[in-house]
Amino acid sequence: MLSALAGVAWVGCRVGASAEMSTDPVTLPASHQNALQIARNSAAVHKDIADVIQFIGQGLAPNMGGSGPFGGAAWPSGIGPGGGLTSPARSGSTASRIVLAPPANCSVTTQASNGQFALHDDCALLSGRHVAGAMSTGFGGACGFSGMQVSIDLTLGPAPGGADSLHLKGMIGLSFQATRLYASSALEFDASFGGHAVVDVARDCLVVDLPARVFAFDGAANHAVDGKVLFLAGAADVQQLMCEPAPYAGQFQIVGSDSSLQVTFSQPDPATELVDIDENDAASELRSSTGAFRGCVAPTPKLQIDYAACGSCTPPPPPTSPALDH
Repeated sequence: MLSALAGVAWVGCRVGASAEMSTDPVTLPASHQNALQIARNSAAVHKDIADVIQFIGQGLAPNMGGSGPFGGAAWPSGIGPGGGLTSPARSGSTASRIVLAPPANCSVTTQASNGQFALHDDCALLSGRHVAGAMSTGFGGACGFSGMQVSIDLTLGPAPGGADSLHLKGMIGLSFQATRLYASSALEFDASFGGHAVVDVARDCLVVDLPARVFAFDGAANHAVDGKVLFLAGAADVQQLMCEPAPYAGQFQIVGSDSSLQVTFSQPDPATELVDIDENDAASELRSSTGAFRGCVAPTPKLQIDYAACGSCTPPPPPTSPALDH
């Protein structure tokens, strides 16, 4: 996909009062199909962003003096009760050199010792997408002593077997915890799609939990085509396994000029995945079996995450947009 919500036409029709249960999305009302596609596309692009954040976090973690699963270095003394470092690996007020430890076969040029880097197109994410562009980093900032601020302007190449790409730019606040990496992000995704300029503006708290093999996010994004905002999608505690293409828990609220739809993902039992789609007094249920990916099992209960704190990086306010219209 070219952006979190690209290629999805908003259908503002209202269906009559009804309740439908299905195992096939094409049997759903058109507006419910579109809402489901928006939610899935948003989750898919957040998966790409989670890959970028994990890549950056693992590369920068050695600067914090200990990284747990994000780099494998031994934890030093001074670990806070929440699992984060109480101070980074630097002393006094002297500016410290910031290093980036990329994975093998990834070429990085250090442009300045204070944390400016250029990633070359031989760098690859876990998804197989190649990533290239510029990063500028700094200690602390809004994230306090257990974090770093990162400005990015990156291009993600096509996924293996695909032809899509994603341009990602903005600010990320990283909070390094013992088993998790928190990212408070203010990002834009942009692309050209079918001759149209597509831009999504997102404000999120995104969390990567490596032991649980889960990424999660909470926030909102507006979707504009050719400079016009078509709808806004809010995400509430969306949790997804790194080995699955769709969330196992969480909710999306998709608001257009005259419609508001809610898409809720849940797993009522270990064998069932359930998606509820609500539009005013109309509701649809989509059921499917779990276990599509062997060994990919959601944690029970789901992860407990404080998105308001976002580690030590308070998330930015949600995106603002002009009034939605046709």
